[in-house]
Amino acid sequence: MRYEIIQVAYLIATALFIFALHWMNHPATARKGVYAGVAAMTVAVLGTLLYPGLVNWKWMAVAAALGVAVGVPLSWIPLTAVPQRTALSHAFGGLAAALALRALPGPDPVLPGLAGAGIALAFGLPLFALRGLGGGDVKLLAAVGAFLGPGRLITALLAAGVAGGVLAVAVALRRGVLLPALLGTGGLLRRWATLGRAGERRTLASPGAITVPYGVAIAVGAVVGWFLSPLGGG
Repeated sequence: MRYEIIQVAYLIATALFIFALHWMNHPATARKGVYAGVAAMTVAVLGTLLYPGLVNWKWMAVAAALGVAVGVPLSWIPLTAVPQRTALSHAFGGLAAALALRALPGPDPVLPGLAGAGIALAFGLPLFALRGLGGGDVKLLAAVGAFLGPGRLITALLAAGVAGGVLAVAVALRRGVLLPALLGTGGLLRRWATLGRAGERRTLASPGAITVPYGVAIAVGAVVGWFLSPLGGG
């Protein structure tokens, strides 16, 4: 019964984190995003504390202290977009939670967790710089990478790409702009392949650009990476 409660707690926390990142994309819903993020972290911590045989309190305390040491000063930084500042603080909280979960069996899995977060950032930051991925999505990728580790992360990234493509096609069909979207994607890929010498420069802010809730795709990728990864754990 305890294991079922823990799994439900993690599922609720994941959903709340996704909603928090989504709501913090706009000042009008930023406060709701803060409350959702706090609730998600609370549920995740309580679920972890229910884990039977929990003995590595020292390493969990170290991971939590690192998250607090980094997250609190970040909340003091006067960024232009307050929701992004709050999302950044929650991202470090999610990273600390992911590393704490990896530390349950001992300290050895923590380094692969850091490696997974690094790989996720190396993948997401260039896309963010090219305006092809939102900042909140990059932060969520880092937390997912820390939780899954390098091995499962590769599968998760591939699955997230497929899920994101399906979502994009669904949104384009709903708006009746599938053909223009495909043509625009082709031009974007040509620009990336030629390092900007050919193709059309398009970003999330371009007129007519299709945006999708990529946090949902990342969540799907995380689930696939955890349960179905042929590469094993990290």
